[in-house]
Amino acid sequence: MSDDKNKIQDNASQAPLLPKITNDEIDLEFDEKRDDEIKADRPPHHGG
Repeated sequence: MSDDKNKIQDNASQAPLLPKITNDEIDLEFDEKRDDEIKADRPPHHGG
């Protein structure tokens, strides 16, 4: 039972299956009005 194939692999040395963030999730243009637009965009059932 001293074969190398029976040893537990160290998961820390392996690359993750999926990256934590992908390139399409990075917004290179900063939008200063974005937060204000999100706050102002309320669904109709929330009233005016």
